[in-house]
Amino acid sequence: MNPSAIKKSLSNLRNNTDFVPLATSALARARADWLYGINMTRLCTLQGQKSGYSGVLSIGRVQTPILGLVVHRDQEIEKFIPKPFYEVFITLATAKKEQYQAKWKPSEACSPYMDEDGRVLSKKLAQNVVNRVTGKKGTVTLVKTENKKQPPSSL
Repeated sequence: MNPSAIKKSLSNLRNNTDFVPLATSALARARADWLYGINMTRLCTLQGQKSGYSGVLSIGRVQTPILGLVVHRDQEIEKFIPKPFYEVFITLATAKKEQYQAKWKPSEACSPYMDEDGRVLSKKLAQNVVNRVTGKKGTVTLVKTENKKQPPSSL
């Protein structure tokens, strides 16, 4: 909290009765969570015991779908088959001896040699690009500069 946020809140006070529906829905969710959890946990635990499992199988309105997402993602990771892909990077040098790193962006004509993520899977195609540009002169026809915000990568 900061002074400006406090002043803004105090200048926009609302009647407490405006929040009764929010309180009611929160209470309803809490009771539904309790009823769902207690009954489904009991049911699944008994079913698990019939199958030879001796622990408690905890079930919850939120935890169960989240756990399902985690399990599905873990299964995707187990089934993952790595495949090599190729990128072409070159160093461009100007007449003033300035150097820039550039990455080749494949055209639509290369799409038969690319995967669904736009990565080149053909080493021969990448090597062909390298052979065609190595030691050659080029002309910069367009310079595009833009400011970008990039959030940190998530794990």
